[in-house]
Amino acid sequence: ADSQGAATPAAAAAGQPATAAAAAAAKPAGTRPQRPPPLSPTDAAERWLKAAGRRMRVAIVNEAPYHLEIVAGFLHVLSQLPVDVTWYQAGQSVPAVSAVELLEVTGFNKLLGFMPRMRPTTDQPEPVDFAVFVSPEYFERQTQAFLKAAKPISAVMLAHNGMNRALQRIQAFDHPRLHFAALAPHVAAASRQVLRIHTHWMMATWPFASQRPCKSSSEDADTCLSGFSIQGNFESARRNYTRVWALMGAAQSAGVLPTTPPAKPFHLHLLGRGNVKTLGVPFAVANMTTVHLNLKFPQYYDQIHHTHALLMLLGSNNYLLQKMSSTVVSSLMTGTPIIADAKVLNSYTFLKPETVHLMAPGETEMDVMQRVSGVQAQQQEHAIVRRGCGWAAVRYVQRCCGVVVALCLAAVAEPGLAVGLLLATFCSVLSSFSAVLNALETCFTYAPRC
Repeated sequence: ADSQGAATPAAAAAGQPATAAAAAAAKPAGTRPQRPPPLSPTDAAERWLKAAGRRMRVAIVNEAPYHLEIVAGFLHVLSQLPVDVTWYQAGQSVPAVSAVELLEVTGFNKLLGFMPRMRPTTDQPEPVDFAVFVSPEYFERQTQAFLKAAKPISAVMLAHNGMNRALQRIQAFDHPRLHFAALAPHVAAASRQVLRIHTHWMMATWPFASQRPCKSSSEDADTCLSGFSIQGNFESARRNYTRVWALMGAAQSAGVLPTTPPAKPFHLHLLGRGNVKTLGVPFAVANMTTVHLNLKFPQYYDQIHHTHALLMLLGSNNYLLQKMSSTVVSSLMTGTPIIADAKVLNSYTFLKPETVHLMAPGETEMDVMQRVSGVQAQQQEHAIVRRGCGWAAVRYVQRCCGVVVALCLAAVAEPGLAVGLLLATFCSVLSSFSAVLNALETCFTYAPRC
Protein backbone atom coordinates (compact mmCIF):
# COMPACT_ATOMS: atom_id res chain seq x y z
CA ALA A 1 0.00 0.00 0.00
CA ASP A 2 1.10 3.54 -0.57
CA SER A 3 1.33 6.18 2.14
CA GLN A 4 -2.41 6.90 1.86
CA GLY A 5 -3.36 3.28 2.41
CA ALA A 6 -4.51 2.56 -1.16
CA ALA A 7 -3.39 -0.69 -2.75
CA THR A 8 -0.74 -0.44 -5.45
CA PRO A 9 -0.62 -2.62 -8.59
CA ALA A 10 2.48 -4.33 -7.21
CA ALA A 11 0.62 -5.19 -4.02
CA ALA A 12 -2.27 -6.72 -5.94
CA ALA A 13 0.08 -8.75 -8.08
CA ALA A 14 1.68 -10.13 -4.96
CA GLY A 15 -1.64 -11.38 -3.68
CA GLN A 16 -2.11 -8.67 -1.09
CA PRO A 17 -5.50 -6.99 -0.45
CA ALA A 18 -6.58 -5.08 -3.55
CA THR A 19 -8.55 -2.35 -1.80
CA ALA A 20 -8.02 -0.04 1.12
CA ALA A 21 -10.95 -1.66 2.94
CA ALA A 22 -9.52 -5.16 2.49
CA ALA A 23 -6.09 -3.95 3.57
CA ALA A 24 -7.57 -2.39 6.70
CA ALA A 25 -9.44 -5.61 7.50
CA ALA A 26 -6.29 -7.67 7.16
CA LYS A 27 -4.40 -5.51 9.68
CA PRO A 28 -4.96 -5.09 13.38
CA ALA A 29 -7.07 -2.05 14.28
CA GLY A 30 -5.10 1.12 14.68
CA THR A 31 -2.12 -0.09 12.64
CA ARG A 32 -0.81 2.54 10.25
CA PRO A 33 0.60 1.57 6.85
CA GLN A 34 4.36 1.12 6.99
CA ARG A 35 6.49 3.18 4.66
CA PRO A 36 9.43 1.50 2.95
CA PRO A 37 12.79 2.07 4.61
CA PRO A 38 14.49 5.23 3.34
CA LEU A 39 17.34 5.06 0.92
CA SER A 40 20.81 5.83 2.17
CA PRO A 41 22.49 8.91 0.65
CA THR A 42 24.80 6.56 -1.25
CA ASP A 43 21.86 4.72 -2.85
CA ALA A 44 20.21 8.01 -3.69
CA ALA A 45 23.42 9.29 -5.27
CA GLU A 46 23.70 6.12 -7.36
CA ARG A 47 20.15 6.58 -8.64
CA TRP A 48 20.93 10.18 -9.61
CA LEU A 49 24.11 9.11 -11.36
CA LYS A 50 22.25 6.37 -13.21
CA ALA A 51 19.54 8.77 -14.37
CA ALA A 52 21.57 11.88 -15.09
CA GLY A 53 25.07 10.52 -15.56
CA ARG A 54 26.40 12.95 -12.95
CA ARG A 55 25.74 14.39 -9.50
CA MET A 56 23.54 17.43 -9.09
CA ARG A 57 25.58 20.65 -9.43
CA VAL A 58 24.84 23.21 -6.72
CA ALA A 59 26.22 26.73 -6.38
CA ILE A 60 26.42 28.89 -3.26
CA VAL A 61 26.69 32.50 -4.40
CA ASN A 62 27.73 35.32 -2.08
CA GLU A 63 28.36 38.65 -3.79
CA ALA A 64 29.09 40.31 -0.42
CA PRO A 65 32.33 40.36 1.59
CA TYR A 66 30.15 39.67 4.65
CA HIS A 67 27.48 37.07 5.57
CA LEU A 68 30.27 34.47 5.63
CA GLU A 69 28.73 32.82 8.69
CA ILE A 70 25.63 32.14 6.57
CA VAL A 71 27.81 30.71 3.80
CA ALA A 72 29.37 28.39 6.36
CA GLY A 73 25.93 27.21 7.44
CA PHE A 74 24.89 26.30 3.93
CA LEU A 75 28.21 24.59 3.24
CA HIS A 76 27.41 22.45 6.27
CA VAL A 77 23.84 21.74 5.14
CA LEU A 78 24.83 20.86 1.58
CA SER A 79 27.59 18.59 2.85
CA GLN A 80 24.77 16.30 4.03
CA LEU A 81 23.55 15.84 0.45
CA PRO A 82 24.98 13.81 -2.44
CA VAL A 83 25.69 16.88 -4.59
CA ASP A 84 28.69 18.70 -6.05
CA VAL A 85 29.01 22.17 -4.54
CA THR A 86 30.82 25.18 -5.95
CA TRP A 87 30.98 28.30 -3.80
CA TYR A 88 31.25 31.67 -5.56
CA GLN A 89 32.55 34.37 -3.18
CA ALA A 90 33.13 38.09 -3.72
CA GLY A 91 36.09 39.99 -2.40
CA GLN A 92 36.08 43.46 -0.87
CA SER A 93 36.20 46.65 -2.92
CA VAL A 94 37.39 49.21 -0.33
CA PRO A 95 40.11 48.53 0.53
CA ALA A 96 40.62 46.17 -2.39
CA VAL A 97 40.88 42.58 -1.14
CA SER A 98 40.43 39.50 -3.29
CA ALA A 99 38.10 36.70 -2.28
CA VAL A 100 41.05 34.43 -1.45
CA GLU A 101 42.70 37.14 0.64
CA LEU A 102 39.41 37.88 2.40
CA LEU A 103 39.03 34.30 3.57
CA GLU A 104 42.61 34.25 4.79
CA VAL A 105 42.42 37.61 6.60
CA THR A 106 39.18 36.71 8.36
CA GLY A 107 40.33 33.21 9.30
CA PHE A 108 37.34 31.69 7.52
CA ASN A 109 39.37 28.79 6.14
CA LYS A 110 40.49 27.83 9.64
CA LEU A 111 36.92 28.06 10.89
CA LEU A 112 35.85 25.43 8.36
CA GLY A 113 38.92 23.26 8.80
CA PHE A 114 38.88 22.50 5.07
CA MET A 115 38.74 24.47 1.84
CA PRO A 116 35.64 23.83 -0.25
CA ARG A 117 35.65 24.36 -3.99
CA MET A 118 35.64 28.16 -4.13
CA ARG A 119 35.75 30.50 -7.09
CA PRO A 120 35.71 34.31 -7.10
CA THR A 121 32.41 35.78 -8.28
CA THR A 122 34.42 37.62 -10.92
CA ASP A 123 34.98 34.28 -12.69
CA GLN A 124 32.63 33.13 -15.43
CA PRO A 125 30.18 30.81 -13.63
CA GLU A 126 29.75 27.21 -14.68
CA PRO A 127 26.31 25.78 -15.52
CA VAL A 128 24.51 24.56 -12.38
CA ASP A 129 21.26 22.79 -11.54
CA PHE A 130 20.48 24.58 -8.28
CA ALA A 131 21.79 27.79 -6.71
CA VAL A 132 21.59 29.41 -3.28
CA PHE A 133 22.10 33.18 -3.29
CA VAL A 134 23.24 34.41 0.14
CA SER A 135 23.05 38.21 -0.28
CA PRO A 136 20.89 38.86 -3.38
CA GLU A 137 18.86 41.83 -2.14
CA TYR A 138 22.05 43.93 -1.83
CA PHE A 139 23.49 42.87 -5.20
CA GLU A 140 20.61 42.73 -7.68
CA ARG A 141 22.63 43.34 -10.83
CA GLN A 142 25.24 40.69 -9.98
CA THR A 143 22.52 38.22 -9.01
CA GLN A 144 20.74 38.66 -12.32
CA ALA A 145 24.00 38.31 -14.24
CA PHE A 146 24.83 35.04 -12.47
CA LEU A 147 21.36 33.65 -13.22
CA LYS A 148 21.77 34.40 -16.91
CA ALA A 149 25.29 32.95 -17.09
CA ALA A 150 24.93 29.80 -14.93
CA LYS A 151 21.31 29.08 -15.92
CA PRO A 152 20.30 27.21 -12.75
CA ILE A 153 17.11 25.21 -13.19
CA SER A 154 16.02 26.28 -9.73
CA ALA A 155 17.36 28.92 -7.33
CA VAL A 156 16.65 30.16 -3.81
CA MET A 157 17.14 33.77 -2.74
CA LEU A 158 17.89 34.34 0.95
CA ALA A 159 16.10 37.38 2.40
CA HIS A 160 17.76 39.29 5.24
CA ASN A 161 15.20 42.12 5.38
CA GLY A 162 11.67 40.94 4.70
CA MET A 163 10.53 44.46 3.73
CA ASN A 164 13.31 45.19 1.25
CA ARG A 165 11.68 46.13 -2.05
CA ALA A 166 14.70 44.73 -3.85
CA LEU A 167 13.16 41.29 -3.29
CA GLN A 168 10.20 42.28 -5.45
CA ARG A 169 12.53 43.38 -8.24
CA ILE A 170 14.39 40.07 -7.99
CA GLN A 171 11.07 38.22 -8.17
CA ALA A 172 10.50 39.92 -11.52
CA PHE A 173 13.71 38.49 -13.00
CA ASP A 174 13.22 36.42 -16.12
CA HIS A 175 13.62 33.02 -14.47
CA PRO A 176 10.94 30.29 -14.19
CA ARG A 177 11.85 28.83 -10.79
CA LEU A 178 12.92 31.43 -8.24
CA HIS A 179 12.24 30.63 -4.59
CA PHE A 180 12.64 32.91 -1.58
CA ALA A 181 13.69 31.92 1.92
CA ALA A 182 14.48 33.84 5.11
CA LEU A 183 16.63 32.91 8.10
CA ALA A 184 13.79 33.39 10.59
CA PRO A 185 9.98 33.04 10.57
CA HIS A 186 9.26 36.74 11.22
CA VAL A 187 11.45 37.78 8.27
CA ALA A 188 9.59 35.33 6.03
CA ALA A 189 6.25 36.60 7.36
CA ALA A 190 7.21 40.21 6.59
CA SER A 191 8.13 39.23 3.04
CA ARG A 192 4.83 37.41 2.55
CA GLN A 193 2.63 40.09 4.09
CA VAL A 194 4.30 43.28 2.84
CA LEU A 195 5.90 42.23 -0.45
CA ARG A 196 3.41 39.47 -1.27
CA ILE A 197 6.26 37.05 -1.96
CA HIS A 198 5.82 33.44 -0.92
CA THR A 199 8.81 32.96 1.38
CA HIS A 200 10.04 29.88 3.23
CA TRP A 201 12.27 30.08 6.28
CA MET A 202 15.34 27.98 7.07
CA MET A 203 18.19 28.42 9.50
CA ALA A 204 21.60 27.09 8.48
CA THR A 205 24.41 27.26 11.04
CA TRP A 206 27.96 26.00 11.10
CA PRO A 207 28.70 23.75 14.14
CA PHE A 208 31.62 25.63 15.67
CA ALA A 209 34.04 23.31 17.51
CA SER A 210 36.19 24.93 20.18
CA GLN A 211 39.65 23.54 20.90
CA ARG A 212 38.63 23.79 24.55
CA PRO A 213 34.91 22.96 24.54
CA CYS A 214 32.75 23.81 27.54
CA LYS A 215 30.43 21.01 28.56
CA SER A 216 26.96 21.85 29.73
CA SER A 217 27.44 20.61 33.28
CA SER A 218 27.23 23.12 36.10
CA GLU A 219 30.70 22.08 37.32
CA ASP A 220 32.27 22.73 33.94
CA ALA A 221 30.43 26.04 33.59
CA ASP A 222 32.04 27.24 36.80
CA THR A 223 35.55 26.78 35.41
CA CYS A 224 35.12 27.06 31.62
CA LEU A 225 32.72 30.00 31.30
CA SER A 226 33.36 33.59 32.25
CA GLY A 227 31.44 36.81 31.67
CA PHE A 228 28.92 37.72 28.97
CA SER A 229 29.15 38.73 25.30
CA ILE A 230 27.83 41.38 22.95
CA GLN A 231 28.75 40.54 19.35
CA GLY A 232 28.48 42.22 15.97
CA ASN A 233 29.51 45.38 14.16
CA PHE A 234 29.99 48.35 16.47
CA GLU A 235 26.97 50.35 15.33
CA SER A 236 24.45 52.03 17.62
CA ALA A 237 21.70 51.43 15.04
CA ARG A 238 22.18 47.70 15.49
CA ARG A 239 22.77 47.48 19.27
CA ASN A 240 21.64 49.63 22.18
CA TYR A 241 24.92 50.03 24.06
CA THR A 242 23.54 52.91 26.12
CA ARG A 243 21.11 50.52 27.78
CA VAL A 244 23.74 48.11 29.04
CA TRP A 245 25.94 50.94 30.35
CA ALA A 246 22.98 52.30 32.29
CA LEU A 247 22.18 48.85 33.72
CA MET A 248 25.80 48.27 34.75
CA GLY A 249 26.06 51.73 36.30
CA ALA A 250 22.88 51.25 38.31
CA ALA A 251 23.99 47.83 39.55
CA GLN A 252 27.38 49.20 40.45
CA SER A 253 25.86 52.08 42.41
CA ALA A 254 23.56 49.65 44.23
CA GLY A 255 26.53 47.44 45.12
CA VAL A 256 24.98 44.33 43.59
CA LEU A 257 27.64 43.54 40.99
CA PRO A 258 29.72 40.53 42.14
CA THR A 259 33.28 41.57 42.96
CA THR A 260 34.43 39.03 45.54
CA PRO A 261 34.46 35.18 45.80
CA PRO A 262 32.71 32.81 45.61
CA ALA A 263 31.07 34.68 42.73
CA LYS A 264 33.21 35.57 39.73
CA PRO A 265 33.71 39.27 39.04
CA PHE A 266 31.19 40.59 36.51
CA HIS A 267 32.69 41.11 33.04
CA LEU A 268 31.36 42.03 29.61
CA HIS A 269 33.08 41.13 26.32
CA LEU A 270 32.36 43.22 23.22
CA LEU A 271 33.32 41.53 19.95
CA GLY A 272 33.11 43.04 16.50
CA ARG A 273 34.42 45.42 13.88
CA GLY A 274 34.11 49.15 13.45
CA ASN A 275 34.84 52.30 15.43
CA VAL A 276 35.38 51.46 19.10
CA LYS A 277 34.33 55.00 20.03
CA THR A 278 30.81 54.06 18.90
CA LEU A 279 30.55 51.83 21.97
CA GLY A 280 30.81 54.81 24.30
CA VAL A 281 32.11 52.74 27.21
CA PRO A 282 31.79 54.89 30.38
CA PHE A 283 34.94 55.27 32.42
CA ALA A 284 33.12 54.00 35.53
CA VAL A 285 32.58 50.53 34.04
CA ALA A 286 35.59 50.33 31.71
CA ASN A 287 37.42 47.95 34.07
CA MET A 288 34.50 45.52 33.72
CA THR A 289 34.65 45.39 29.91
CA THR A 290 37.01 44.02 27.26
CA VAL A 291 36.80 45.04 23.59
CA HIS A 292 37.84 42.34 21.10
CA LEU A 293 38.38 44.17 17.81
CA ASN A 294 38.67 42.45 14.43
CA LEU A 295 39.15 38.93 15.76
CA LYS A 296 39.44 36.19 13.17
CA PHE A 297 36.45 33.85 12.96
CA PRO A 298 37.86 30.98 15.09
CA GLN A 299 38.91 33.32 17.92
CA TYR A 300 35.69 35.29 17.61
CA TYR A 301 33.39 32.33 18.11
CA ASP A 302 35.69 30.73 20.67
CA GLN A 303 35.45 33.82 22.85
CA ILE A 304 31.65 33.76 22.62
CA HIS A 305 31.60 30.03 23.38
CA HIS A 306 33.44 30.63 26.65
CA THR A 307 30.95 33.16 27.99
CA HIS A 308 27.75 32.44 29.92
CA ALA A 309 25.35 34.14 27.51
CA LEU A 310 24.91 36.61 24.66
CA LEU A 311 23.08 39.93 25.01
CA MET A 312 20.95 40.96 22.03
CA LEU A 313 20.39 44.64 22.97
CA LEU A 314 18.47 45.23 19.76
CA GLY A 315 18.96 48.75 18.48
CA SER A 316 15.67 48.75 16.61
CA ASN A 317 12.31 46.97 16.56
CA ASN A 318 13.12 46.10 12.94
CA TYR A 319 14.97 43.06 14.29
CA LEU A 320 11.67 41.85 15.73
CA LEU A 321 9.56 42.72 12.68
CA GLN A 322 11.55 42.24 9.47
CA LYS A 323 15.29 41.69 10.02
CA MET A 324 17.42 38.82 11.31
CA SER A 325 19.74 39.33 14.28
CA SER A 326 23.25 37.96 13.79
CA THR A 327 23.40 37.37 17.55
CA VAL A 328 20.93 34.52 17.16
CA VAL A 329 23.15 32.93 14.49
CA SER A 330 26.21 33.26 16.77
CA SER A 331 24.27 31.68 19.62
CA LEU A 332 23.33 28.62 17.58
CA MET A 333 26.85 28.30 16.15
CA THR A 334 28.56 28.36 19.54
CA GLY A 335 25.96 26.82 21.83
CA THR A 336 25.94 29.99 23.95
CA PRO A 337 22.35 30.96 24.84
CA ILE A 338 20.99 34.45 24.35
CA ILE A 339 19.24 36.49 27.02
CA ALA A 340 15.77 37.08 25.59
CA ASP A 341 12.38 38.42 26.61
CA ALA A 342 8.91 37.38 25.45
CA LYS A 343 9.03 39.81 22.49
CA VAL A 344 12.10 38.04 21.09
CA LEU A 345 10.45 34.63 21.43
CA ASN A 346 7.30 35.94 19.75
CA SER A 347 9.36 36.92 16.70
CA TYR A 348 12.01 34.18 16.64
CA THR A 349 9.42 31.48 17.15
CA PHE A 350 11.94 28.66 16.59
CA LEU A 351 13.57 29.69 19.88
CA LYS A 352 11.93 28.10 22.90
CA PRO A 353 12.10 29.11 26.58
CA GLU A 354 14.33 26.12 27.32
CA THR A 355 16.91 27.26 24.71
CA VAL A 356 17.39 30.82 26.01
CA HIS A 357 17.86 32.62 29.31
CA LEU A 358 14.37 34.04 29.54
CA MET A 359 13.73 37.41 31.15
CA ALA A 360 10.70 37.27 33.42
CA PRO A 361 8.22 40.18 33.33
CA GLY A 362 9.87 43.17 34.96
CA GLU A 363 13.38 41.72 34.75
CA THR A 364 16.30 43.35 32.95
CA GLU A 365 19.29 41.78 31.24
CA MET A 366 21.31 42.60 34.36
CA ASP A 367 18.89 40.62 36.54
CA VAL A 368 19.35 37.59 34.30
CA MET A 369 23.13 37.94 34.14
CA GLN A 370 23.31 38.00 37.94
CA ARG A 371 21.04 34.96 38.12
CA VAL A 372 23.00 32.99 35.53
CA SER A 373 26.34 33.56 37.24
CA GLY A 374 24.89 33.03 40.71
CA VAL A 375 24.54 30.11 43.09
CA GLN A 376 24.93 26.43 42.22
CA ALA A 377 21.22 25.68 41.83
CA GLN A 378 20.91 28.50 39.31
CA GLN A 379 24.03 27.30 37.48
CA GLN A 380 22.36 23.93 37.06
CA GLU A 381 19.44 25.68 35.38
CA HIS A 382 21.99 27.49 33.20
CA ALA A 383 23.52 24.13 32.19
CA ILE A 384 20.11 22.86 31.07
CA VAL A 385 19.56 25.95 28.91
CA ARG A 386 23.02 25.67 27.35
CA ARG A 387 22.37 22.04 26.48
CA GLY A 388 19.01 22.97 24.95
CA CYS A 389 20.61 25.68 22.84
CA GLY A 390 23.13 23.22 21.43
CA TRP A 391 20.57 20.63 20.43
CA ALA A 392 18.27 23.30 19.01
CA ALA A 393 20.96 24.08 16.43
CA VAL A 394 20.94 20.42 15.36
CA ARG A 395 17.17 20.52 14.84
CA TYR A 396 17.34 23.69 12.75
CA VAL A 397 20.03 22.19 10.52
CA GLN A 398 17.75 19.18 10.02
CA ARG A 399 14.87 21.43 9.07
CA CYS A 400 17.05 23.44 6.70
CA CYS A 401 18.16 20.23 4.98
CA GLY A 402 14.53 19.35 4.39
CA VAL A 403 13.69 22.75 2.92
CA VAL A 404 16.75 22.76 0.67
CA VAL A 405 15.92 19.33 -0.70
CA ALA A 406 12.28 20.33 -1.23
CA LEU A 407 13.43 23.34 -3.24
CA CYS A 408 15.90 21.15 -5.14
CA LEU A 409 12.93 19.13 -6.38
CA ALA A 410 12.13 21.92 -8.83
CA ALA A 411 15.43 21.22 -10.56
CA VAL A 412 14.48 17.70 -11.61
CA ALA A 413 12.22 18.92 -14.40
CA GLU A 414 15.20 19.46 -16.69
CA PRO A 415 14.29 18.29 -20.21
CA GLY A 416 15.95 15.06 -21.29
CA LEU A 417 16.28 13.57 -17.82
CA ALA A 418 14.24 10.74 -16.35
CA VAL A 419 11.98 13.08 -14.40
CA GLY A 420 10.02 10.43 -12.55
CA LEU A 421 13.14 8.62 -11.37
CA LEU A 422 14.86 11.84 -10.34
CA LEU A 423 11.82 12.98 -8.41
CA ALA A 424 11.72 9.67 -6.58
CA THR A 425 15.44 9.96 -5.88
CA PHE A 426 15.17 13.31 -4.17
CA CYS A 427 12.01 12.36 -2.32
CA SER A 428 13.90 9.36 -0.98
CA VAL A 429 16.82 11.59 0.01
CA LEU A 430 14.37 13.84 1.82
CA SER A 431 12.78 10.90 3.64
CA SER A 432 16.23 9.58 4.59
CA PHE A 433 17.08 12.70 6.60
CA SER A 434 15.27 11.44 9.67
CA ALA A 435 17.63 8.47 9.81
CA VAL A 436 20.78 10.21 8.59
CA LEU A 437 20.47 13.23 10.81
CA ASN A 438 19.40 11.24 13.85
CA ALA A 439 22.72 9.48 13.49
CA LEU A 440 24.37 12.84 12.93
CA GLU A 441 23.04 14.03 16.31
CA THR A 442 25.09 11.41 18.12
CA CYS A 443 28.37 12.70 16.74
CA PHE A 444 27.46 16.33 16.20
CA THR A 445 29.83 18.92 17.54
CA TYR A 446 27.46 19.84 20.32
CA ALA A 447 27.36 16.29 21.69
CA PRO A 448 30.52 16.60 23.87
CA ARG A 449 28.96 19.59 25.59
CA CYS A 450 26.07 17.44 26.78
